[in-house]
Amino acid sequence: MPQTLRIALGLAIGLFAVPPAAAEISVVDDRGNVVTLQAPAKRIVALAPHLTEHVFAAGAGDRLVAVVEYSDFPEAALGIERIGDAFRLDFERIVNLRPDIVLAWDSGNRKGDVERLRKLGLTVYLSEPDTLDAIAVSLEKIGILAGTESTATEAARRYRAQLDQLKRPVKEGDEPVRVFYQIWDAPLMTINADHLISEVIHRCGGRNIFASLGPLTPQISREAVVVADPEIILSASTNQDDRWSEPWRALESLSAVQAGALVTLQSDVISRASTRIVDGVRQLCGALDRVRASLRLP
Repeated sequence: MPQTLRIALGLAIGLFAVPPAAAEISVVDDRGNVVTLQAPAKRIVALAPHLTEHVFAAGAGDRLVAVVEYSDFPEAALGIERIGDAFRLDFERIVNLRPDIVLAWDSGNRKGDVERLRKLGLTVYLSEPDTLDAIAVSLEKIGILAGTESTATEAARRYRAQLDQLKRPVKEGDEPVRVFYQIWDAPLMTINADHLISEVIHRCGGRNIFASLGPLTPQISREAVVVADPEIILSASTNQDDRWSEPWRALESLSAVQAGALVTLQSDVISRASTRIVDGVRQLCGALDRVRASLRLP
């Protein structure tokens, strides 16, 4: 083979051997922002407990370099560095950790903190899973960002399948169980139809008696609860503490009190927008099933 031909072939082989540039990764976050990475994230900071759970469920737990307080699940999360909480972040430590992406909670982290992170040159993904299916979508998007799509997709599939098994359809003509969900006692606060827990109530065959109110977490009066006369009153606690129910027990005219239907749910599975909400749905559906049986409802 002539030397000139060998050189030409060598150059051609060399050109083809150069690896192509990595394609950009882009997803749209829960607030409509396009989030772009040049390569799958290897270093992730999660600024909410539910986001820590999402990262682990998506198969990228080993990419987490920092989380916030109360990130207590799974157990492996307890060993990850803490860089603050919803009210206070250590920006210097976050920057020094050189994260490829920061996962923030739109309604849980302060907007000024999110903007400061962006001004520091960090890529931020805003999470706000306000429906049950949005939790699955969040897993899928985090899987794309971390390059763990197959694991994330399978986790989302399992989660959706578990939810489907827990649905309690209300037949036409049937009356759903009247539900009051208390999220705070002083001032007395509840949830409207747009809240994630209200969707759980509906899925379990209940009716949120304050669904029509304007704010996501409206403040109400005790008298309004008495007038609506719920058949079950629900609240959540981290340690199953039911002291919240004591003021209601004195109101013996309430249907929920007469039925003994003052139920404490486990806070971290009903209030946290992670895949563990399946357990919260199971708890809430079980409580409504018991009330329905006692009332001889279908």
